Amino acid sequence: MKLYDLDDEKFILPPGIPSSVIARVTQLFNVRYESEPPSLIGKREEIEKAKEFIKKLLEAKMFLKDIGKLAKRHKVKAKIYCEDDELRNLLKIAVQDIVFREYLEILDEKIEGEKIKFLDKEVIISV
Repeated sequence: MKLYDLDDEKFILPPGIPSSVIARVTQLFNVRYESEPPSLIGKREEIEKAKEFIKKLLEAKMFLKDIGKLAKRHKVKAKIYCEDDELRNLLKIAVQDIVFREYLEILDEKIEGEKIKFLDKEVIISV
């Protein structure tokens, strides 16, 4: 038996979202996951926050995956820094699910390196 509040909404997830991302969303936001069909259930504000977080997290994972591949190919460790605390925390979450995470390090201290725009913020990468 499934219990819902009257003002709960249901957002059907697009195919291909990893279960690790769904698990993080249910931990961080006040939403529930339903497997058939794959969807998030909760208040409208929480669903909107969760959708935005999923989008950013998936972009961060792709960003870090590409950097990790390059770092592995050149057998170096890529150090990544962002002044924006929210983006830095997002990168720290995303790096946990990356295959090449041993070649990536998210730093809390500013470093010298190449500056790249990611999600409209400046990210510094050093090898």
